[in-house]
Amino acid sequence: MKIELDQITKTYGAQTVFKDISAVFETTKRYPIIGQNGSGKSTLLQVISGFVTPNKGSIRYKDHAGIELPIEAWYKHQSIAAPYLDLFEELSVSETVFVHGKLKPLALDQNALLADIALDKHAEKPLSKLSSGMRQRLKLALAIYSETEILLLDEPTSNLDKKWVDWFQDRTIKNSKDRIVIVCTNSQEAELAITDQPALELKN
Repeated sequence: MKIELDQITKTYGAQTVFKDISAVFETTKRYPIIGQNGSGKSTLLQVISGFVTPNKGSIRYKDHAGIELPIEAWYKHQSIAAPYLDLFEELSVSETVFVHGKLKPLALDQNALLADIALDKHAEKPLSKLSSGMRQRLKLALAIYSETEILLLDEPTSNLDKKWVDWFQDRTIKNSKDRIVIVCTNSQEAELAITDQPALELKN
C-alpha cells in the first residue's frame, strides 16, 4: 500500500491551514507528523483519511500492485484513533468491541482484547462511566488491533499514564508489520519513539 500527497493545500475561508504539502507514505514504515497546536496536523490527518477534502492538490491510495483505489474504498484499508473521533457513550465496552469488529475484523477476540487493556472487568459498563484514560485505551486498542493496512493516530498518548504509554508503544510497534503508520504529535517523545521515518513538520 502507498499513499501519495501531491501539493495539498487546505483553507477555511481566508485562513490557510497548510499549503503545498507533498509526501509519500509506504507500507512497513512509521511516520511522524509534527507541529505545535494549531499547525494543522489533525486537519492533514483527516485529509489523508479522506474525511476532509483539500482545496488544492491530490491524494492517491495505491494497492500493492500500484493500482489506484477509489476514495469510497479508502475507509476499508484504514483504522484511526483521534480526539475528535469519539465512541458511542451509550454502548457498553463489550458492545463497542462487538460493533467495531463487525465493521473491521480484529486481530484479537473480544475477551483477549479487553484483557490486554485491563477492561475485561468493565465489559458491561457503558462508555459514559469510564475514565478518560480507559476510553483512550479502548480507542487505541480498536485501531491498533483492526486488521487494516493503514493506522492513523492523532496524539495517541493523551490521557495515558506511564504504564499505558509503554503498552501503546509496544503494541503499536508489534502490530505495524505490513502497515503504514502515521502519528500526529506535538513532538511528544513517547509518540515519536514509535516512528522510524523523518518527520513531516507543519509550521504555524
